[in-house]
Amino acid sequence: MGGVGEWLAKPESDYLWKFVQYGFNESTLVIVFLAGVFLLSILIYHIDISISKFHFVCIAWFMIPFTAGYYYSVMINPVLQYSTLLFSFPFLPIFLFSFLKERHEKMNYILFMLTGIVLLYSTVIEQRFFKREYFGVFKEISQAVTDLQKQYGKENLTTVLNTSSKEIMDFYFKQNEQLVSYDFFAGDSPDCTAKMLDRIDSCKTPYFLYCWSNFRSPYEIPELIKRKYPCILYDEKHFNSQITLFGKNDSCKRDTVFYRAFDFERNANDFSFDKTKMDTTHAKSGKHSLFIDSKNEFCITLKTPVKNIFREERNCVNISAWIFASDTFNAQVVVDIGQPGSPKRDWQAKLLHEFVTKKGNWRELFTTFELPASAYPDDEVTIYLWNPGKNNFYLDDFSISSFADSRYDYYEITYRK
Repeated sequence: MGGVGEWLAKPESDYLWKFVQYGFNESTLVIVFLAGVFLLSILIYHIDISISKFHFVCIAWFMIPFTAGYYYSVMINPVLQYSTLLFSFPFLPIFLFSFLKERHEKMNYILFMLTGIVLLYSTVIEQRFFKREYFGVFKEISQAVTDLQKQYGKENLTTVLNTSSKEIMDFYFKQNEQLVSYDFFAGDSPDCTAKMLDRIDSCKTPYFLYCWSNFRSPYEIPELIKRKYPCILYDEKHFNSQITLFGKNDSCKRDTVFYRAFDFERNANDFSFDKTKMDTTHAKSGKHSLFIDSKNEFCITLKTPVKNIFREERNCVNISAWIFASDTFNAQVVVDIGQPGSPKRDWQAKLLHEFVTKKGNWRELFTTFELPASAYPDDEVTIYLWNPGKNNFYLDDFSISSFADSRYDYYEITYRK
């Protein structure tokens, strides 16, 4: 049927071993214990052991779904997930225990009890099953919002919630008999970032509370908030959900990793563009801007090594600019990473038309890219504004920035407080 390759990554070469670890509770204790039981049965019954069709069936039923899924995912389209392999997983432990003999009931009962004790200990104590979070939370968010609005005052907080449904949050607020004022933004909406940019720019309160759960939270949102509210006063992170209170303070300064900006008022050593297109008809700041016409496909470009922009894995880079468009605008920002001249490069692009919905005035665009896991420090980063639609517009105040705290892991496993 084609697979789900639009969002699912191809499996790595160690996928089977990682799945086995997952199947056995991701516990070294469980794996070592079961391996010990398997080896013990081989040593004790090696004289009587005979490989039967049953053993081949067990191995086949465990391996065939993985093999088919793995090669289809690598060669055609990714489909392989742990959940699909769980149906065939029982055949692996069945095989491991198949060499124990039924006639030794006493030994088998002892092994039964030991196995149960080890699995219970691993699940309840080692893996903290009853304290661990596996889904985004809602009740905790509603409680935190209520508490923070009481502590700082509703009039001092701009509260924005981003979840899969506004009705879910309203349910919890009503259940707690709390009247909570907040703005709701759907993170999967194409214009979410553009609307958040306008909301943050118009915000007058000294604090900004942003909460999200079980939904897409674009990296642009915390980066936009930190431009105006760089202090993190409260941060409660759950699995696939987070509650963060931002504030203003002169003592809060972000650790800048990379910053380059150009307003077209001077020479640009870092950026390359067509200097003959400098224009004074419209300007966001100063007297000059860059006029982009239908013949100018690659508007402005910056090239630098990965290590200059990104400090560590999962770091993000921000690109912002001001656009004055008189007609259609559908340009894109592109981040291209790899060795110069190599065909194997990581190419990412983001559409920008949602930012420029009003023609005839200056509009800011802002987008964020995450460093791909495949990138090396000495790879070259090429960032450019791309005009494939051959639009006519003016460009001003183009900037590229990254910070030490521009790092987000939304699926890190955490625990309830």
